[in-house]
Amino acid sequence: MPALEMNVGIGFQVKVTGNRALSFNANGGTLHGVWVADDPVSTSDGRRKLDIEELAVGLTGSVGPFASREGSRRSCMRGSKGPCDGVGSRPRGSLQEDGQPSPQLASSADAGTLGPLLRALRPVVYKYKEQAQSKPSRFGFIADELENTLPQVVRTYQGDQGKTWKGVVYQDFIAVLTAGLQEQMTRVDKIEGGAKRGGSATLQRKVKMLSSRVSALSSDLAKERETRRALETKVETQQATLNAQQVELTRIDRLETQHVDLVEQLSKSLSLHAGRFGSHSGTRL
Repeated sequence: MPALEMNVGIGFQVKVTGNRALSFNANGGTLHGVWVADDPVSTSDGRRKLDIEELAVGLTGSVGPFASREGSRRSCMRGSKGPCDGVGSRPRGSLQEDGQPSPQLASSADAGTLGPLLRALRPVVYKYKEQAQSKPSRFGFIADELENTLPQVVRTYQGDQGKTWKGVVYQDFIAVLTAGLQEQMTRVDKIEGGAKRGGSATLQRKVKMLSSRVSALSSDLAKERETRRALETKVETQQATLNAQQVELTRIDRLETQHVDLVEQLSKSLSLHAGRFGSHSGTRL
């Protein structure tokens, strides 16, 4: 038979055949040994939480796809006793009233897959209202929101003082997330396989086309180089001709100068001789 013991400063202990099975005090308790639970439910009711933020915002401070849900976030931060305003309403991307994915999520690629469901989930960071100052932030989901997207993993249970709360069966939820992850991995594998099969042939065609263009450009470049060399040779020849002509013009200018000087000298000599001849003729007469 189980025995209940109380130790001062420790709390209560439940022993079975001399072995501790359960110990608890005002702050909580511990299950000792191996325990089996058929349907464990984790409390996740939005009314028991505050400082609710999207997980990416809480961790990095960046704005995520649900940043527009400021109404529910502010109301939960007020710490009111009633349900948070907006909690329980469908988050962006959840299922519609008829259970079908919202239009912004439905696509041909998502048909028959868990893609719309995964997109509808809103992981958040939050604190429990009880001892919120001392307890660290927690990561998870709001059961009220999750019930609109995946009601199969949400349970309603009765707590203290007859209040009803909502919780999440995370073991079942993990199975759904695993199935969704496997779908995405299969899709990625197909995309990568198709890219490898079709990409190699496409790449070879592009390489062949580029090689042809490079060969054509190389041939054009060789022709341009030959034309340039011919033009340079022609220019050099013309320059040599011009240099020779310049030398010849310089020689002609020099000869012309010499000719002018010679003519002037002859003119002076003729004038001198003519004067002497005139003087000699006058003397004779």
